[in-house]
Order: sequence, then C-alpha cells, then structure tokens
Amino acid sequence: MAEPRAKSARSVKRWIFYGLAFVVLAPLLWLGVRAFVAYDALINAQADVGSAKEAIASNSLIALPAIYDDMNDETSLAVSMTSDPVWLGAEHIPVLGPNLTAVREVASTIRGVVVDGVGPVAGEAGDFSLASMRPEHGRIDLDRIESLIPAVDSASAALSAAEKSANDIDTSQTLPPVTHAIEAFRAQLAGAVTSAESAKRVMLMIPVALGSDEPRNYLVVLADNAQDRGNSGAPSSVALVTVDDGSLRVVRSVPTSALHATGPSGVAATPGETEIYGPSVAHSPNAASATPDYPLAAAAMAQSWQQTFHNRVDGVLTVDSTGLEFLVGATGKVELANGATITGSNTAELLQNEKLASGKLAALQSDALERVLGRIIDGAGTTPGYVRAAGQLVNEKRVLLWGARAREQKFIAGSPIAGVLSTDNSAVTTYGVFFTEADGNRLSTSLATSVDLLPTACNPSSGAKSSLKISLSSARSSGTIVEDVVVYSPVRFTATSHQVVGGRVVDFAKSSIDKRTVQRFRIEVPAKGTVILTVRLAEGADSASAISEVRTTSRWTVTPLTIAPCS
Repeated sequence: MAEPRAKSARSVKRWIFYGLAFVVLAPLLWLGVRAFVAYDALINAQADVGSAKEAIASNSLIALPAIYDDMNDETSLAVSMTSDPVWLGAEHIPVLGPNLTAVREVASTIRGVVVDGVGPVAGEAGDFSLASMRPEHGRIDLDRIESLIPAVDSASAALSAAEKSANDIDTSQTLPPVTHAIEAFRAQLAGAVTSAESAKRVMLMIPVALGSDEPRNYLVVLADNAQDRGNSGAPSSVALVTVDDGSLRVVRSVPTSALHATGPSGVAATPGETEIYGPSVAHSPNAASATPDYPLAAAAMAQSWQQTFHNRVDGVLTVDSTGLEFLVGATGKVELANGATITGSNTAELLQNEKLASGKLAALQSDALERVLGRIIDGAGTTPGYVRAAGQLVNEKRVLLWGARAREQKFIAGSPIAGVLSTDNSAVTTYGVFFTEADGNRLSTSLATSVDLLPTACNPSSGAKSSLKISLSSARSSGTIVEDVVVYSPVRFTATSHQVVGGRVVDFAKSSIDKRTVQRFRIEVPAKGTVILTVRLAEGADSASAISEVRTTSRWTVTPLTIAPCS
C-alpha cells in the first residue's frame, strides 16, 4: 500500500505546483494579453489621428465625427485594459511595476485629449468645411466661424493639460523602450500644443480681421512679374477692399502710379537700407518693394494710399501676376473691360504684355485685379480650386501679408507669407539672393536665373565658409538687361570676395542690414549672354545651423535653387 500513497503524494505535489504556477503565471498572462490589447488600441488611435489630419487637409471635416468615434472606442479600450485590479496590483512589482504605471498614465492622458480635445471639435465640425470660410454673395458667415472658437479653446486647454500630465509621468525606473516611447509622446504633445495655440489665435483673429468689431480696410496689391522687385514683382495696381461684419466690397482699384505722398514719411528705414536701395526706400512703394523686407514695403504702400485717398489701412496683401493666374484657375475665366478673357493659363502672360503702352497696360492690370477680387467675393469657383491655389501661392511665395496692428502683425511674422528674413541662425541659416530690374524696361521675363549654394568643402582654397553662385542668362537677341542682384549673408557672416564672369558690374554698394552683410551688384547682361556672379562668405560670431536655405525673388518662372552636399 506504500506505493499508491507515494503516487498520491506525488500527484498532490504536482497539482500544488500546477496551482502555484497558475496563480503566478495567470496574472502575468492576463497582464500580457491586456497590454497587447491596450497597445493595439493605442496604435489604432494613432492611425485615427492621421486620418483626422487627412480629413482636415482634404476639406473633409464632415468625416471628423466618425473618426472621433473610432478614437473614442480605441482609447476607452486602452484605459479599461490598463486599469483593472490585476494591472493596478502588478504596478507594485519591482522592475515591472513602474513600466505598467507609465503605460496606464499614457493611456489615460491620450484618453483625456480625445474626450476633452478632439470631441468638442468633432462635434462642431460635422457640418463645417473650408467652404464655410469662403464668401457667398459678398459675405462670410462669421457666426459659423465663431461657433468653433469654444471647441478650439477646449482642445487647446486639453492638450496643455495632457502635456503637463505627460511631463509628470515618472520614467526614472522605466525600461529604455518605454522611456523612449514616452519621450516621443511628450515631443508630439509639445508640437500639438503649439499648433493648437496657433489655431486658437487664428480663430480669435479671423472674425476681428473680418470686421466683427469695426469695419476694416485692406489693400490688395498686384505685383508685376515683368519687373523683378525684392520678394516679388513691382507693384502695378492696388485695390481697396472693405470688410464689415463679414461683408466684403471692392471700393476701387487703381494703378500704383495714381498714388502719391503728400506728407512726411512715417515709415522708418535703417541706414543700411537707405544705402543699398536709396533715400526714397522709406516712402516710395516702388522703391520699398525692392527690399526683401515686406513690412517696410507694405507700410510704404499703406502710407501712400492713406495720403492719396484718406482711407485708414488695416493691412496689405500682395499677390503677383502668376499668383493671380492661380486664383483665376479657381474662380473660372474672367471677362475684362477691353473684351479680353483671362483664364487659369493665360493671366500672367496677358498682364505682362510688353507690346501695350504703359498707360493701357496699367489700366488692364487694375481692371483685372478688381474683377478677379469681385469674382472671389461673389463666391465663384470651387473650394478644392481655392485650396489648390492657396497651396501654390504659399509654396511658391507668391502671396505676402502685413497687418497694421502690432498684435496681428506679430502673428503674421511667424508665417511663411510674412516676407521677412530670420533674425538669427538658430533654426536655419538663411541666405538671400534678390533680383530687381534696374533699367525700368520690363525685361525680367527675358532673364533666366539660378542660384547654387556651395559649402566650404567645395572651395577648400578660398577660405570661405560658403559660396553663392548666381547665374543670369538673357534671352534677348539684342541690347543689354540691367539687373540689380542683392545678396544677403546669413546673420553675422562676412563677405570675403566676389567674382563676375561673362558681364560687368556697373555699380556696387555694400552695407549692413539687421546684422547681415548686404551687397548690391548692378550687372549688365549682354544679349544671349550668361553672367556668373560668385560671392564668397565667411561664418561670423553666430554659429550656423546645419540646415541652410536660400530665399530669393518669386519671379516670372521659379528660380532653380541648389544646395550642394559637400563632404
């Protein structure tokens, strides 16, 4: 009988072992399954965020409520998977516990963003689209825009709270993969908070800018690409648009030659700007437009208008003739007073017709500007067409904006349509190469340009930190083209030397503007000839960012820019 008792004892021990193993392993298995489900839910929620961004970019805001429902389900599941008693108890286990706590807190934080941030916006966005921002029969519905403000404010507050919660998550004892994931999550939240704050400021500013508090007066300037000028082309026509509680009206459109200054200049130019561009840069819109400092040019335009027509000016928007063509592509063809028709493919060419006498061309440009603005205000065209045109305008830098009020201008200054150069090299090292037609013959469309930025290793013998190689090629069969090339060094860089091949410099000026070395070369480009200007620069006191960019004039055709990678 001893052997059966021994077997029975072994069987009991085996079951005790199995029982203990189950007691130990079952919770771990349970945790593993729940962690996997929570992870999968969070990944799906992240994909839904991408879908939300896509919906906004493609003008499908009506899809946001359905996307929010998915995000709501996924984050709710993630929270439930990481907050049951087994999970909470396991958070006290050495090594494993701090990681479980961190994952639970991440899930809870994301859940808060979805419920308090995305939810209110999705609730308001169901019947809202970019079409709601367009004028219809001369008016933009400000009530619809203002109805979104509380939701955007809630989203901004939710993201700020989430950022604080994420920063409070203790990662001192978490494993490296968990730590890195949380650091990435914090970085994403920081970017989202900045974007939300920006969106909040925009939503608050739009109704005011559209005359919710008081009527506003805005100038819309047409820049002629047949004459290179600083950021864009020479200002040829200007229209006054009034906005009162969302209602828009074109008051008048005139050639810029109709403007004149009747009083002292209230616009300040630096001594360097005066030295490079001449004494009239502070009060002549045409002279001021030669600078890449759009606020200076816009303020000079506003002052000239105010002194001519005695209207207060609240802001200035400039679009060049190529940009106007993009807008006509959105509105549909526009019939002009002289019987001509402009379309999304012929506007720029027609408005730069060098065969027309200057007076007739100025009248044609002024009429085209007024009629295109009228079509936009009346609601002509399609929303996708305007979205496409806006993308082209911004990407090719064919639209610039300035606000007369300091608060609004401060916001504009951080945007890609501000027309200003960076004040330091911390984020990006910015070089500037700007073209201005110097002889007034409107021959810029006959000039092809290109700019190459060559790092120092490309010129090891020069001792310079970088070189700019600027090419100008004339398509004219006779005569010369006289063009000013103005080179702005990065902040605190110095110019070491320059060389011209294929043409000659007939005038040269050098000064300092906003801690940048600025050189103006007036160059004669012979018929069918190519001139190569090379400017060598040395790094100064401010260390340069590893990221470099070249800003240049938005010309008739886009200037090819090359930033050469040198080892």
